[in-house]
Amino acid sequence: MNETITVDEALKRGQRMVNYPVIAIQVIGYGSAYCLTKFPAIPQWLILILFLFVFIGAWLYWSFKITTWRLWAFEHVDNVYELKLRAIQGKLIWPDGSFFEKTEIRFAADKKKWAQIQERFDDIEDDESENIS
Repeated sequence: MNETITVDEALKRGQRMVNYPVIAIQVIGYGSAYCLTKFPAIPQWLILILFLFVFIGAWLYWSFKITTWRLWAFEHVDNVYELKLRAIQGKLIWPDGSFFEKTEIRFAADKKKWAQIQERFDDIEDDESENIS
């Protein structure tokens, strides 16, 4: 198995890998659009389109990168339940089945890998139910 890391380390990496770049895209993009409002020669509709592109670009970045982080993190952390709970609480990922969770972009290989990782959740539940019996 891969080298394991703590939940805290995985969450910090997720913030650096996913959320900080999304914030940077938004700050730079919206800041640039705002600065363009100071030039009367630039049509307002063009600035509105830039605002829309910034929003879509940040969301697309998140949609791709969160999948990359999710696969990496859940592969390298022992306590997948704690990771999932704290990632949701920390606004890194969304709860299962939510609209926003469905906007994550996963390719076929990502879906296959995630299905294998999901088996770890099932294995842990099976182990816990055997210990209770």
